[in-house]
Amino acid sequence: MKYKDRNYLQLSREIFKSQEFLDLSLAAKWLYFVLCELEHRFIGKEDFFFRSNEDLAKDANLAGTTLKRAKKELRKTGLVEMFQIEKMSNITGFRLK
Repeated sequence: MKYKDRNYLQLSREIFKSQEFLDLSLAAKWLYFVLCELEHRFIGKEDFFFRSNEDLAKDANLAGTTLKRAKKELRKTGLVEMFQIEKMSNITGFRLK
């Protein structure tokens, strides 16, 4: 989405009032925003999208170990739903709530 010549990402203000979000590490918060941006880019007919850990680490500019910790934090909060795609063990599907 664009407004004039600036890019922006639309987020609910409720996220900033959520204690689950406020308690997250900076890496997990950053990953959440990256996932929101990816959701806008990749969601079509389906209500989920998938990324490999390698692609997601590049998208978020996070090291692999940091990415795994941030994903674990987000999974605990329930802000995102993640699932493993069966035949591709390194691919994770995401559904934002």
